[in-house]
Amino acid sequence: MPVVVIVDDQTINLKILSRFARAIGPEVVVRTFASGEQALEDIFASPPDLIVTDYVMPGLNGEGLIRLCRERDSTREVPIIVVTAYEDRDFRYRALDAGASDFLVSPVDNREFRTRARNLLALRQHQRALRFRAVSLEHELEIAARDYSAEIGRREQQLRRVIDTVPALIRAVDAQGRILVLNSRHDEFF
Repeated sequence: MPVVVIVDDQTINLKILSRFARAIGPEVVVRTFASGEQALEDIFASPPDLIVTDYVMPGLNGEGLIRLCRERDSTREVPIIVVTAYEDRDFRYRALDAGASDFLVSPVDNREFRTRARNLLALRQHQRALRFRAVSLEHELEIAARDYSAEIGRREQQLRRVIDTVPALIRAVDAQGRILVLNSRHDEFF
């Protein structure tokens, strides 16, 4: 079940955005916070699947929240939507430069919010699936490499047994003249 964290210092905005987030689907869990500091503590303790934050807030603002989230491995890839009533492009650029995934101007349209949030949640789910698959493939590769190494060792032992049974001198050297293979009957020939 996807978890959405909403951060806004205005109670009415928290209610509206929470309602929009719950409308994404019945399985969505919404956690709300009236300050960036409170939200950050919760986000770090239990990273959500999506963060929706106001940009202009007292104390820790949206830009600061984003930057702190992007510094941690556990929250680095969590999508973040920034919402603000200010249409000044500088707010958008600063939010996006800080690492925001998307930006909405208030008043937020319900359908636009749900669509963007759904898309970011789907992207997050795909990222997790890819990361899980990568870890799984890495583990499989380690096992295959270990099995391959063991098989090479067994075949090398078999080859040495065969070479040791040959009554003639068998010797292999590398480019520097170092002996790589020498059968056990070599002293009979010197």
